[in-house]
Amino acid sequence: MSHVLIRADGSKKIGMGHINRCYLLATYLQDQYNLQVILLVRENKSARRFILSKKQSLKVIYLNSDFSYTQEINFIIKLIDTNKIKLLILDLLDVENECNYLNLLNEINTPLCVITDDSYYREFPVNLIINGNPNQLEDNYIGLKDKYLIGPKFFIMDKSYSTIPRKNNSKSNVLLSLGGTDHNNIIFVTLKALIKSKSVEKIVVISSKSSGYSMKLENLSIENKDTEIELHFDVESLSTYWQTCGLAITAGGNTLFERIASGIPGASICQLKRQMEIATSFENLKVNVNLGFGPNLSEKELSLSIEKFLKNDSSHLIQSKYSSKIVPGKGLELCANEIIKLI
Repeated sequence: MSHVLIRADGSKKIGMGHINRCYLLATYLQDQYNLQVILLVRENKSARRFILSKKQSLKVIYLNSDFSYTQEINFIIKLIDTNKIKLLILDLLDVENECNYLNLLNEINTPLCVITDDSYYREFPVNLIINGNPNQLEDNYIGLKDKYLIGPKFFIMDKSYSTIPRKNNSKSNVLLSLGGTDHNNIIFVTLKALIKSKSVEKIVVISSKSSGYSMKLENLSIENKDTEIELHFDVESLSTYWQTCGLAITAGGNTLFERIASGIPGASICQLKRQMEIATSFENLKVNVNLGFGPNLSEKELSLSIEKFLKNDSSHLIQSKYSSKIVPGKGLELCANEIIKLI
């Protein structure tokens, strides 16, 4: 049996998007191709909790959080030798800025795949690059097309998104998900704006206990008498929840891509600076309304922009029509088909 090593990180600070899509990829590779996958994660309490919440167990190894890059690479080399690894996959924040790290890994003589969401043209010293960022254009990599999977159609998400049903649900039901950890604790300000709005009757909140505020959310849902608040923590996939609502507000990471693939009209509140580039690009494609960078938005600004989004029927109609064409939801299968060729 061939072994694959996937290196990814997650934390309250950077969210769980990298680990989540690597979990999806790992389970798919195991189930469809009978590969043995090891997930290597830097030690972190939130990451451990998130991984333990998943139904299908993977072999996970936790890396010492104090390791330097040199120590990490030496650790990876030992894992590759011990487990006879046939492929190494990296999904790390800002990996595009760590060329020395990539160059050193490339010397190991094991096929290397990088998953990134950088907005700018990059050439990596690796065998395969996957970048689902809508700012990336296939034409820019025409001479390197054999090793680049570029654009939203390659974004890795639950395979069920490729066949997700399209429904026209009540716009008074709003789904709210601000990422696996909600890096900047924006959810309560957002909830306040939605509760205040006369356009909203029910809010479906998808969150994680890795956020650190699950009990506070539960108390709010009990105490609030004006608007129904339905809570779900650490769900295996959001794919079944989009169809319970007519609108959605998400962060600018994985959930934004998933929301667009679902066909549900929505808006984004970005948690990281780089998410702004993606959210704005999707807004230019008319499949998103970008409300801005969360940490810089005042409570009043956020409330006004949310109310404007809720009443923007023309945007809702356009998003419903074009969303699934921009993000078809087949990225997991497409990427896995190319990854397997490296082994």
